[in-house]
Amino acid sequence: MKETVGTKNIYTQVGSFRYDMEIDEFSADISDIDTDIETEILEGIAKKAEKLFELYKKSYNRNSVETIFDNILSTMDVSKVSAYGKLYFIPRYKMERIAYLEELADRINRENLLKTLGVHHSPISVNSIFVINDERQRKNFEQEFYNTVEKEIEYYQERLQHFIESGCKSEAVINRWLKKIEKLQVKKKGYEDIFKKSLDKLNDQFEIIEVQAQELKLRAKDNNGISRGRFASPYSHEQLTITNLAS
Repeated sequence: MKETVGTKNIYTQVGSFRYDMEIDEFSADISDIDTDIETEILEGIAKKAEKLFELYKKSYNRNSVETIFDNILSTMDVSKVSAYGKLYFIPRYKMERIAYLEELADRINRENLLKTLGVHHSPISVNSIFVINDERQRKNFEQEFYNTVEKEIEYYQERLQHFIESGCKSEAVINRWLKKIEKLQVKKKGYEDIFKKSLDKLNDQFEIIEVQAQELKLRAKDNNGISRGRFASPYSHEQLTITNLAS
């Protein structure tokens, strides 16, 4: 579309794009268009669009890359520091994984195919700084931990309650969510070691999750006659042991 700016903007069609799903073909049509734009300019736009289509068709876009980074961060027991930006606190027992994020960002920037087409793009940046381990900083990040985990717990409670109300008896689903609960409890234990104190403000919420998990385990057991697998308790001390914590 051509936009003519004025008191009231005027839009005029100067071409069209088509995609044939049967033969997986993208094409542009600028024939029979009455416009004052030079044909060479329109053809250049059309060819660039075709190249970008072929590129995006076999590449990851920015949303996909951000999802990959988010999935990696989810394995690092992070607490979100900023509600709007991507700023996280990473506990020291997971800090060795920061190097993986930095290396991945560097490689993506080097191999980004958009720069070969002269398309403007923003590089991915991963920066990290050490936080001074003093009482004031521990207090600040303790609150961020509570904010992050409280949201996780609320989501887990909603999902577990949904499974209970819908009559879910799938052992695979139940086991998967029990592992998520174990992981969340391990995260809490790791932060307690860092902050050198018991983080007990969320104990009531954890107890609710435990009751819900027990309900799901009983449903799966009743459905199968006997339990085919071993359900690890999310509050088992053996499951919560974290080794090789930094001093």
